[in-house]
Amino acid sequence: MKITVADVDNIQDISFRLHRPSGRPDYLFVLFKSPAKVMVDGEYIHTDYGSFIIFDKNKTQSYFPCDNQQFIHDFIHFDLESDTERHIISDIPKGKLLHSSHPNALSGILSEIKSELSSTFSKYKAELLTNLGTAFLYRIKSEIENTDAINVRRNHFTELYNLRLSLYRTPQRDWSIETMSQEVCLSRSYFQNLYKRFFSVSCNNDIINARISHARILLSTGALSVTEIAEKCGYKSTEHFIRQFKSKTGVSPQKFRSK
Repeated sequence: MKITVADVDNIQDISFRLHRPSGRPDYLFVLFKSPAKVMVDGEYIHTDYGSFIIFDKNKTQSYFPCDNQQFIHDFIHFDLESDTERHIISDIPKGKLLHSSHPNALSGILSEIKSELSSTFSKYKAELLTNLGTAFLYRIKSEIENTDAINVRRNHFTELYNLRLSLYRTPQRDWSIETMSQEVCLSRSYFQNLYKRFFSVSCNNDIINARISHARILLSTGALSVTEIAEKCGYKSTEHFIRQFKSKTGVSPQKFRSK
């Protein structure tokens, strides 16, 4: 496999746009780790953590962040050099948005590829990249062949994804694991397990993340007092809000606003 570039946990701000109407002369694989809009069959589709796509050669590549969040993704540009690789990829859909049941496994292989690409002392660099590239393709193929198992969880993913959207849109609500699990009719423990698996963050931490994210926006764009912002972000105690804000951002709300 000929690999041009690979990156893991690449972070871009909300102004990021990738739009190549004629694509590139190689394949582009993208694993999305934050909300995004992706062009599929000429239309933009909303997606989130764990979705991935392989853009075919010389085909339109277009995606960008949404939901007013920073954009996080893994990607790799590659081409095929052997009949084995061509055989593996032959029945993998191109230009279709798919969902991974093991995004961390995909990221792990890409991380190894990225490390090997940047290595200047590896005696067997070419051989290692070839083997890692083959493992990467087999990992994708495995995801495709496990579609039935993925679809069983996809209904839950859709429910939890919509619930998570509601969390980030209305962080001032009285969110808790108990109320959220009841809303999607799942047991508390199963709900927490699925939430962590789908979004790679615990439900409790995500509630805090949603509130602090909203607080950052209010501190940056308005003149509300810290107490008022705490209330609008779902905090009953201003002191508790200040402690959590500082824990997540490294600065107090007042210092954040002054910067």
